[in-house]
Amino acid sequence: MATTKECAGEFWPLSGQPLQDKRTPNGGIEVWNRQQCRRFGRAGVLGWSISVIAVVAVAGCGVAGTGTSKNSLRSTANFGGNTVYSNGVGPGKKTPVPVINKTRKTGPQPANPVGIVLRDPQWPADPKNYEVSKKAVANFGVKVPILEYHEDTYVPGDLATLRPGQLKEELRWLVAHKFHTINMGQLYAAFYYGYVLPSRPVLLTFDDGYESVYLKVFPLLKKYHLQATLFIISGYTHRLPNRKKEFPDLTVSELQSLQASGWADVEDHTVTHQDLSTLTPSQDRQEILGSSQSLSGWVHHPMIAFCYPDGGYNAQVLSLLKSQGFLLGTTEHQGYAQLSQGALTLDRIAVLVDTTQQQFVSRLSPSLQ
Repeated sequence: MATTKECAGEFWPLSGQPLQDKRTPNGGIEVWNRQQCRRFGRAGVLGWSISVIAVVAVAGCGVAGTGTSKNSLRSTANFGGNTVYSNGVGPGKKTPVPVINKTRKTGPQPANPVGIVLRDPQWPADPKNYEVSKKAVANFGVKVPILEYHEDTYVPGDLATLRPGQLKEELRWLVAHKFHTINMGQLYAAFYYGYVLPSRPVLLTFDDGYESVYLKVFPLLKKYHLQATLFIISGYTHRLPNRKKEFPDLTVSELQSLQASGWADVEDHTVTHQDLSTLTPSQDRQEILGSSQSLSGWVHHPMIAFCYPDGGYNAQVLSLLKSQGFLLGTTEHQGYAQLSQGALTLDRIAVLVDTTQQQFVSRLSPSLQ
């Protein structure tokens, strides 16, 4: 397991270098390849049984194969209201776009996915909805599985997609075994503010912002009364749909509908999905602050959770996220999330096209004990 040190209540890597390992269930290390290769965010941890060779074959968290990479299209990305560039500046500008700290909107009340009275019913994932104590006290005993999904449309040869019917089968199993989906606000309040999570808590996360989340996943969330967190690449969220692409992205209106429903919460996955550990400080600021500005403006709440593209981060990135008020972050390390990993560097459990139902159940077996 990577050596850590305590820093202002968080546990960060001793080295400022991007992590180049995968933690295994037995505490061992699997070296993995950060080679740039595929669009799906280097989530391609092929389960806990994957070998080092297999990890290299999928290039760490990407999947080798044909198709257009999102990173190869970054010149077309939508950065929000003002045109900005990946070097962190726009025409005549020397500073990154500031993040929107709080943008609230009144309107029809969304569904209440947690069944308790919310202080902020317009945003069910607001951590203040769940704060029990006034003083933050770290609870290292909380352990929660965060499931990591991407594209629900099956594409042969693409590990980041799902088999037809796979997601429905997995969600039905969660419901049948009395799992309760939670949001990032609930998790944060449980970590620090005395909130008691429901039995068998689980987080559903969907990375990148594919339109299948709206067309296929959203109906299932409503049917089974489940919450989900959507980590969105702001630069690929446009006003009009483009369904001629191999992997169509969500539109702004679809994103807003998902957020307004109460069943989904939109969070940050950068502007153009670049490995932040390879960028300059100004580029990191633009990727993080630029996406926060766009997403906050669209869904009318501040960004509190962050997902690292390609699983890449370093001390510089963590410091920037903390300074901008981000509360939680998710990595590509595999396992249940717990505070000892660091609030900004939490583990997840990847669910891919080759994840069998038996493997899915096995990875959630700690919750059944």
